[in-house]
Amino acid sequence: MWTSITTSLALTGSGLDPSAVDRALGLSRLAEQLTGASVHHGPGWWAYSLDEHFSTDLGEQVAALTAQVAPRLDAIRALSAVGCFAQVSIAGTVRADERLTLSPESADRLAALGLPVSFTTLLEGNTASEDSLDWLD
Repeated sequence: MWTSITTSLALTGSGLDPSAVDRALGLSRLAEQLTGASVHHGPGWWAYSLDEHFSTDLGEQVAALTAQVAPRLDAIRALSAVGCFAQVSIAGTVRADERLTLSPESADRLAALGLPVSFTTLLEGNTASEDSLDWLD
């Protein structure tokens, strides 16, 4: 079983301006109002995430994220047109020989967005990093 699951909308790009992404998507304001939601950014990346404080259930995270992202797809496409790469990132910690199950409903919701989806696993006990968004740096 996966733990510490985080489901994110992630945008990357060499010229990405986090404040421009914030203005275009308006998800920073939503993150301030929603427990377990956050916006993080660094050089060349920006992410809106739902974590285990929002829900420990992947299906609930996917349902909420897709509901929040779907009305913003035009803005995401506009950002993509100027060089940003957008994707949904699902990350979590896993013990050896365990798996994450994605329900057909969650897969359908993700497919409806038309965005690439990535899965990042952190092995339990690996203390190299505790941040599920480290791969964006």
